[in-house]
Amino acid sequence: MVAASNNVFYNGGPTMHISINYAIFWLPSGNNFEQSSGTNSSYMSLVKRFLNDTGGTSYYNILNQYPDNVSGAPLNKSVLGASYVDTTPYPASGTPTSPLHD
Repeated sequence: MVAASNNVFYNGGPTMHISINYAIFWLPSGNNFEQSSGTNSSYMSLVKRFLNDTGGTSYYNILNQYPDNVSGAPLNKSVLGASYVDTTPYPASGTPTSPLHD
């Protein structure tokens, strides 16, 4: 049986019912997220706060449109598991005429 919800079709596979987010900040030595202060704590703090605050909101609760036949709709819950700063150098330095791309 294929259950449908808001034009999203469930085809019988597993569904994640809670998410644990991990923030990975790619920041090689000598680089900064923030242009003016030279510290990166404000930027990383805002990203971590967003990931902590998203669960339990109407923004995150859109996932309830993806139920499965075992446990029902995913919970409106998400937590920040951890964060990590990766200091591996960028593959290129990036310039205004040749910027870094994802």
